[in-house]
Amino acid sequence: MEQYKAELKDQIAIAQLVNKTLNLQDVKVSDEEVDEFVEQNRDAFGPFFDDPKDVADLKTRMRYKLLQDKQTEMVLEYADSLRQSEN
Repeated sequence: MEQYKAELKDQIAIAQLVNKTLNLQDVKVSDEEVDEFVEQNRDAFGPFFDDPKDVADLKTRMRYKLLQDKQTEMVLEYADSLRQSEN
């Protein structure tokens, strides 16, 4: 249990450092990006277009997904740059 707590503490510290270093909280997703993503995937989201309330909910969820994708990409690029600087 103590090892789990220590690992969790380390993971939290790393996440905080990465977030602060990369300013992940400043990452934004524009309305245009959300609209474009939803339109490109319209076939997959078909039933959601029957009700405007569902469309709004879908766009909120897709904004969060796109935000996570951008942040993940930034973290991966940062990790790659750290690996390359070690070599």
